[in-house]
Amino acid sequence: MFCPTKIQGQVTTATIYGNVTDASGAQVPAATVTIVNEQTGATQTATTNETGEFTFDFLPVGRYSLSIKASGFKEQNQPNIELTGGQRLRLSYALEIGALTEKVTVTADTPLINAVNAEQLISHNTTEVREMPLARRDWTNLLSIGTGVEVRSSGGGTGISLNGLPPGGFSLTVDGTQASASSEETSLSSFGNFNLIKVVSLEAISEVNVNKGIIPAEYANTLSGNVGLITRSGTNEYSGSLFENYQGRVLNARNQFLTTRPNEVFNQFGGSFGGPIIRNKLFFFTVYEGYRQRRFAAINSDVPTAEFRARATAAVPAYQQFFDTLPLPNQPYAAGARNGVFIGAGSHQANDDHLVFRGDYNINDSNRISSRYTRGRPDSLNPRVSPVNSRTFTGLDDSFTTSYFRTGASFSAETRFGFSSNDVTRLDEIYNLGIAGIEGFNFTSNAGEILASRGKNWSIEEIFALNRGRHSIKFGGLLQFQNQTRENAENPQVRYGNAAALFANNPNRIQLTFGLRPYVLKYWNNGYFIQDDFKVRPNLVVNLGLRYDYFPVPTEENDRLFNRGEPFGLGSFRPADSVYDADKNNFAPRVGFAWTVDKSARTVVRSGFGVFYTRSPIRGFLNLVRNAVDEPFRVIFSLAEARALRLNYPVTNDRVLPLVRNPNAPWVGDAFNTKNPTPYSMQWVLSLQRQLTNSISVDTAYVGTRGVKLRYNRRINLVDRQTGLRPFSGFGEFAYFDTSESTTYHAWQTNFQKRLTQGFLVNANYTWSRAISYGEGNVSTLEEPQDANNLQLERGPSPYDITHRFASDFLYELPFARWWNADGLGKRLLFAGWQVSGIFRAETGAPFNIAMPNSLPGQRVDYVGGSAYIDSSSDALNFLNRSAFAQVPVIAASGASARPGTLGRNALRLPGYWNIDLTLAKNFALNERLRLQLRGDLFNAFNHTSFSSVNTTITSGNFGRFTATRGARVVQLNMRFSF
Repeated sequence: MFCPTKIQGQVTTATIYGNVTDASGAQVPAATVTIVNEQTGATQTATTNETGEFTFDFLPVGRYSLSIKASGFKEQNQPNIELTGGQRLRLSYALEIGALTEKVTVTADTPLINAVNAEQLISHNTTEVREMPLARRDWTNLLSIGTGVEVRSSGGGTGISLNGLPPGGFSLTVDGTQASASSEETSLSSFGNFNLIKVVSLEAISEVNVNKGIIPAEYANTLSGNVGLITRSGTNEYSGSLFENYQGRVLNARNQFLTTRPNEVFNQFGGSFGGPIIRNKLFFFTVYEGYRQRRFAAINSDVPTAEFRARATAAVPAYQQFFDTLPLPNQPYAAGARNGVFIGAGSHQANDDHLVFRGDYNINDSNRISSRYTRGRPDSLNPRVSPVNSRTFTGLDDSFTTSYFRTGASFSAETRFGFSSNDVTRLDEIYNLGIAGIEGFNFTSNAGEILASRGKNWSIEEIFALNRGRHSIKFGGLLQFQNQTRENAENPQVRYGNAAALFANNPNRIQLTFGLRPYVLKYWNNGYFIQDDFKVRPNLVVNLGLRYDYFPVPTEENDRLFNRGEPFGLGSFRPADSVYDADKNNFAPRVGFAWTVDKSARTVVRSGFGVFYTRSPIRGFLNLVRNAVDEPFRVIFSLAEARALRLNYPVTNDRVLPLVRNPNAPWVGDAFNTKNPTPYSMQWVLSLQRQLTNSISVDTAYVGTRGVKLRYNRRINLVDRQTGLRPFSGFGEFAYFDTSESTTYHAWQTNFQKRLTQGFLVNANYTWSRAISYGEGNVSTLEEPQDANNLQLERGPSPYDITHRFASDFLYELPFARWWNADGLGKRLLFAGWQVSGIFRAETGAPFNIAMPNSLPGQRVDYVGGSAYIDSSSDALNFLNRSAFAQVPVIAASGASARPGTLGRNALRLPGYWNIDLTLAKNFALNERLRLQLRGDLFNAFNHTSFSSVNTTITSGNFGRFTATRGARVVQLNMRFSF
């Protein structure tokens, strides 16, 4: 007899807790239990204790068989136990009386419900990773197929908001070690989001897991949860693959904003190979993936008209160099208009050569080592409206991880070491021309910048597992080091309040970024945890955990960190090695339970509460670095200051730098609140889970979270709206970062799951939620409020507040072969192996703002009444009702709006959208080992138009009109040969 229960907890490996009894239910001590990995031959052996319990810790992902031998009983065997990353199984066996030479084989499906803790797990196995339609083989497209998940930009990369918490507050691991694609903050993509292969090649991935909710204390550096990848390893069978992905112009639908289909070619290619070096002992697995892209990029932007250029250059001839960098409008515009629309297409170019190598060594039945090396060399060229201002990226990514496992019957351990290096250079080509940008109008400012971000990360982690009676205890610690540098300089940006000011060359704001010489910012942290899963009764498990992390203050190797103390960064300088006070009160308790309600073990009630801390991203502290105490990184001049210094267009960094280095010049430099507490979250969940059949389950839950002590940007010493003068003499304008931000989230989340049986798999997820914040709601931010002294004006929907979201994926193996009795070779080739799969998403619209053009940041327009949206229009591109909004009056002396606008933050919503991606595939079984798959992926299969952005510049003649879509239908052809 066999009875299983499943839970999830460990990051990369699985754990089995077992109990052995006789037919009467009495415990069987001293039974020998052996588990064998059917793919590698690795073996572990345990002996049941006096209560009949046994445990196997740190089992690698794979397929296993288990046998039990005890004197006076028949041998019991269970084959085909599939273990996934993070899985923990509770198995119960009842032995039959008889001779050891007699054998009993039991079979059972792995349960679909979690009967041990309050963790929420979204798991995508090898079948989903390989068979779902994923554009350009990007595994991150799978992440949105779950409840409470929103993938979005964060800082300089790509984050993921889990249960309404900051998108930069998650952790990302590959094979258990930290694996952020950006060195500045946790990110799924490299800095700038330009790489198509995220972190590790899809071909190397065995599983993608998202852990959220009340996760065990073992998980470090996260406010919200963990995205964990587990890579494939070699086995006793040689295996491999070759693949080619193709996208081209003739296959795709026309972009909705264009009249023709522009040229596009995308080739993605590679393969894998792995197997034994020494059978049952030493294995390898290696992957290469590359891509070459030359594809269409839509360009839709306001540009100055010929008439306006002529008037401006007649007044100030120096403007000619700026206007020459922009094309003329190619869409109709009104006579005398300052700007018109340019719609065109550019060529987006991208390349990468990505390599993964993994080795696994079974030293003996109790000791094993696993190591992986990953290398990427992405680059990208992105066209923009200015033909001389394309943006280029070049990246260098290397990572290495190794884990050592020591397993035993009652005590096991894992040691992990990780290293990563990220190097990204971003260049706006106009930067090399040194042409200053012009701001304040509806057309692009054509800014130019060079930014190089380089960082290295080391970590070492030790985890112990101890099993005592009804207690399953884990404890351990983490030590992490990080070095970061950034080189950054920009061309000047000159802003004008109106056309008259432009013609008079009378700017109301000038920003100059002088750049930084190379530096090294150092950051480290350590953390410790203990977790106990206490089996109170057979149907009740209580989870108790505690984690403590310490995040010291970052330092710079040459003491180039400058932070002024309170109040608001106006006080004296802090020591360079103590720019703020470290927070030592980072204790994070968590408690939860799982109660199996019925005797059939098919209904579970789970609940829990937890506190979670994470370190502030090193990205935020870069603002404190400067070349010297008298040389700021960036300076902003007001209208009055520019007049006093006789600064106007054209202006250069070299001309102004001596002025700001003058001892009598105002101090300019960003500042941090010297009481800088660690950001944390509180999470709570109550769920009901029911397994309906052996292959179908439903989980419905109330989930609540609160993010606390998050980063907020209060701009200090802005000009007075009426006078144009700064309130604090001796200081310029600067950013002041404190921890005023907080988030609140409430949701009802429901998941329906049917695992792959009878050729059909489906997952359906619905989330109904509300997320509130005062700004970006993130762990780092550059967004600024209308009024830094009245944050209540900023309370509103968070940027990732989506009220309703539905996401589903499915796979169906078409039964043509069964219908037409395909027993011959010809019929099998024709009818067998067909399958269709897809991903469907539908959600309500995301929130957005309407900004008020003026000299102050973060200002919004007035809402004057009526519907904000155009209810009916013969022009499908019209979305916002201009008459519902009005500009706030601008004060001439300051160039600033007279007061904050009345429109609430994020008060408007984009339209909702739905999309379906489909795959049709044909699998050919050439023989028992050789497989060939031909497939076609259709992204936006029905070519549905979903608008994604709108012109929010209220002074623009195109205000309120849609400017972009989520894209037209794209067809991707794929061929994959595997053995």
